[in-house]
Amino acid sequence: MRTDVRIYRMMLLSTAMLLATIALGWWGVLFVAVAFAVIDRQWSVAAESGLAAALAWLLLFIANALLPGAGIVGQVGRAMSIPAPVLPLLTLLFPGVLAWSGATLAIALARAMGRPRVDLVGSIAMPLPDSTLAGKP
Repeated sequence: MRTDVRIYRMMLLSTAMLLATIALGWWGVLFVAVAFAVIDRQWSVAAESGLAAALAWLLLFIANALLPGAGIVGQVGRAMSIPAPVLPLLTLLFPGVLAWSGATLAIALARAMGRPRVDLVGSIAMPLPDSTLAGKP
């Protein structure tokens, strides 16, 4: 896939994550990641979903910091008894892991139902034979 297509794809996915978060809260990240994995079962979908969710929440975090009343980060950090710099990192880690997990689970369920992943050129990725997984030649 070309670099410009990957950039546009990430921008669209991040925008979808952002809008879904605004509309549905943190559940929106999970819904978009699962939908993306169902539509496109490439090997990179889980990583792309995680990165897009973290980018979307970074934009939300920046917007929240620029709006009046940005002292909420310190208050929440003190309420959770964690240092103030740790909260932004956790804020970005949570949606990334949530989106990655949702996409991975959706792809695993699709594979279990007989819809295998596809590789980057669109051909079906062939599963390994059982003897290879068991360590037998």
